[in-house]
Amino acid sequence: MFTNTPLKQEWKFLNCPKSFVVKLSDSDGESCETQVWLDYALACKYIEQEEHDKLYHKYGYIIAMITNMIIKPEQWKL
Repeated sequence: MFTNTPLKQEWKFLNCPKSFVVKLSDSDGESCETQVWLDYALACKYIEQEEHDKLYHKYGYIIAMITNMIIKPEQWKL
């Protein structure tokens, strides 16, 4: 399964909101890039449509969560 290293690193920056948002933005970009690679894998027939859709929607949910964290970083302060 995929790991999102920038997201793991974000926990170190919870007390510094600007750094936290930067790391969240990195994670958002990585997640969007993963969706592009899922489209590529589908186009090359490396994966089936059903698997593509399942993973693509999961990453869409992850992106939505990250976006919410970017909008309200103060809620995540320790």
